[in-house]
Amino acid sequence: MKIGRVLGATCVLVVLISSVLSVISGRMPTGRTVTVAAGPRRSISPGCARKPPVPPYVGVVPGRPWQASLEHWESATRVHPRLEVSYVPFGSAFDAERACQAAGAGAMLVVQINPRHQSIAAIAHGRYDAYLARYAHSVRACGAPVVISFAHEMNGNWYPWGYRRTPPPVFVAAWRRIHGLFTLAGAGNVIWLWDVNEAENPHSPSLAPPRPWWPGSRYVDWVGVDSYYNKPGDTFRSVFGPTLREIRAFTHKPVLVAETAAAPGPFQVTQIHGLFRGIRAHRWLIGAVWFDISRREQWRLDNQPAAIAAFRAGVKAMMSGH
Repeated sequence: MKIGRVLGATCVLVVLISSVLSVISGRMPTGRTVTVAAGPRRSISPGCARKPPVPPYVGVVPGRPWQASLEHWESATRVHPRLEVSYVPFGSAFDAERACQAAGAGAMLVVQINPRHQSIAAIAHGRYDAYLARYAHSVRACGAPVVISFAHEMNGNWYPWGYRRTPPPVFVAAWRRIHGLFTLAGAGNVIWLWDVNEAENPHSPSLAPPRPWWPGSRYVDWVGVDSYYNKPGDTFRSVFGPTLREIRAFTHKPVLVAETAAAPGPFQVTQIHGLFRGIRAHRWLIGAVWFDISRREQWRLDNQPAAIAAFRAGVKAMMSGH
């Protein structure tokens, strides 16, 4: 049995025991340097870590099946991520096992909660408070550090919760309500990630400037920016520059490149190097998450030795500060 699965079972057991104790007592319970190296990722001493890893962060969005894809990515790149991203539907239970596996490997689970079938206005007005309170108590009981994002890329029009479908004040009210329920539950092990799409062209019919969606500094720990190297001429400045400038005009919170990848082609290696150079050039950028799922482009690094070599070199330089 893999140690990671032992850790996950331990964390689930903690949640169950905590819930039983809560019923009995009538109250809720109290709430590594990343390496670029070969070898199995789950050979970590057992115990659900209580302290989050420190920046800079390298992360990955695995494909499906999630665990197998994560381990395959690590084997292919020989990079141990500090952020492991999981997209989950609003209404699903908190995956304590997955959070504890990540913590045991010196990483944090990033939970991207997607409300595809729920009204953002209904969330803002409290219709889902009972579910959110249960979720928050489960996160607190597990104790592993967890990054939570809600309704990412809300300034784009491609999701049912986003631009042209949900007014920014309604989104802000929902975000603040969710944050408040987690605070009430004592879930202090959560890092709140407000995650927007690029703002390269604020006048695009599919994009809105991110500022109206900002919940306020009290309700956000990190800002996330999602953008990709789609064209041969794309550079860090062209892909991220306009969005970063706009964000820095209204907040000085740390910024994470929360989704990115570079399309295959003669410029892919150069773009990967440029991604990490850009992060190193801005002290307030805390890292990058590689979207390792092939959709409109072959974003996966698998079977791309030159891209993998560039990625590993970039991670190494970012971690060393050079």
